[in-house]
Amino acid sequence: MQKSLTSLNNFFFAENQSPVLGILRVTLVLLFVNIHRYYYLMDSFTFASTEAAYIQKPSLLIKLLSVPFPLAKAYAGAFAGVYYATAFCAFIGLLTRPALLLFAFLNIYIFDITESRGLFDHGGSLVTQVFIILAFAPGSTRFSLDRVLRWALKGPGKDIRSFYQAMIGSPAPVWGMKTILILLACTYCTAGLSKLRYSGIKWVDGQTLTHYLGGRAQYNEGENRPMFIGPRVVPEVDKWKDGYGIYSYTYGNWQSSERWRAVGKRIASNSVVMTAISTATLLFELCGFMILISGWPRILYLIGAIGMHKVIGQLMRLPFTEYQLICFLFIDWQFLYQWLHNKLKHRSAT
Repeated sequence: MQKSLTSLNNFFFAENQSPVLGILRVTLVLLFVNIHRYYYLMDSFTFASTEAAYIQKPSLLIKLLSVPFPLAKAYAGAFAGVYYATAFCAFIGLLTRPALLLFAFLNIYIFDITESRGLFDHGGSLVTQVFIILAFAPGSTRFSLDRVLRWALKGPGKDIRSFYQAMIGSPAPVWGMKTILILLACTYCTAGLSKLRYSGIKWVDGQTLTHYLGGRAQYNEGENRPMFIGPRVVPEVDKWKDGYGIYSYTYGNWQSSERWRAVGKRIASNSVVMTAISTATLLFELCGFMILISGWPRILYLIGAIGMHKVIGQLMRLPFTEYQLICFLFIDWQFLYQWLHNKLKHRSAT
């Protein structure tokens, strides 16, 4: 028992000076703002017509905070101003932790609205949780203006070495990094479990991926469109959605490049290949908890995840850039450097 508690304590509370969380804060906020540039003043996301407002229900968090939902269109400009100002503060690290927490909440608010309209942002759902972790985790304020100001006000004896030390800070517990890794592992593993939950083992027959790559889910190919799906027999209690509610729908293939659409169709034309890809994808996702094993298991899984998202991005224009960024930063580059250094040293010695 004592040995298990010691291992658990070391897993969460060992200390290091890794800059990962500081870099993640800066790059992830910048990436998110770049994604949200298409939203402009948020008016289409905060405003709801009378008809749409009936089916828009806030999450438990929004209810607990008693925040108006959805926001009236007249306040969309103010909402956008607060959103981008908060993002700027989180990016440069001014009042870093409050800015991160508020930025996370604002994004949860936006995703609540889009989700209540039938659109679930998988990328955004992960990142908002990461922002909440960063708001409290030791090490997330590295490379922040807060630290620059503290260094500038500390008095005499300032030099480039003390500035670097102020930016990196003293060793901090790693529980923030480990919590994000657990969240990432749960995300991939539950993606596999979701496939089994809704499709069972039939998911590996390749038909689902064939639908997306074969042209039937293409947004810009004649009559081919994502499908809205409903059961033939509906219980009376569910019929309240008739006329304006969605039971379920398929995602779409957003790839507009003729070249990559042709590549996707060529792959989809081979049922054996599609079965193999489907099986590999399911097994890969179910093995998501390999991320929690340090060394080569974590490194290989994260590299594999980046590769998977790169392929999906090319074939369907759904790159999940947020996931790729998180995976890239959490690769143990120090481990790889040491491994390569030892290999080269051994080779030169022989």
